[in-house]
Amino acid sequence: MRNTNVKSFLCGVLACLMVIGLCATVTAATTSISVSYGTKVLFNGQAFQPKDNAGRNVQLITYDGTVYAPIRAVCEKAGLRVEYDAATKTASIMTADYVPPKPLPQPAPGSSSMTIAGMTVTGNLGFLQGDFWTDGDGQYLMEELAASGVTSMVSTYYTEAQRPEYGCPIYILAFIYEGQNVGLVLDGEHGEPMDEIEL
Repeated sequence: MRNTNVKSFLCGVLACLMVIGLCATVTAATTSISVSYGTKVLFNGQAFQPKDNAGRNVQLITYDGTVYAPIRAVCEKAGLRVEYDAATKTASIMTADYVPPKPLPQPAPGSSSMTIAGMTVTGNLGFLQGDFWTDGDGQYLMEELAASGVTSMVSTYYTEAQRPEYGCPIYILAFIYEGQNVGLVLDGEHGEPMDEIEL
């Protein structure tokens, strides 16, 4: 539902853009481009003037048929949150109710690490000795996770006393899937999947 609302808003903005046709030239380090400015935006039928962080009006420009607008001004008008990481030059756009995932558990110093199906797995890798993994079923599971976008995971071993709800020792493979921290619970003896939990 959130994606639909965002797409609807952006389509509305694009439908309301009107190019006046005033021309200017923007000079980059090695090239010059010709752009049009003076584009107007209507938000829900009302005139909307984008502003920068200092409250100054920002001109929208059109180049090669595409209108360029300040991300923060437009997104915040639509009720979205915007954060900017200057170190990585990355702008993050989030819905108002988005909660970033908590950091994954960190493997103990000196933990083992290996690549399985293109994913980096770090931590206690004892689960690889179980029947589920030596028979090849675990490789198939990893390939499915990798295909779904998982790139890394952390494996932690728990004794039955530490996690008594499972009635046996377990491993938990922690990874991020679709923006959420997920834990795949494996049987501590055979390495077979038992449960999937949110971390």
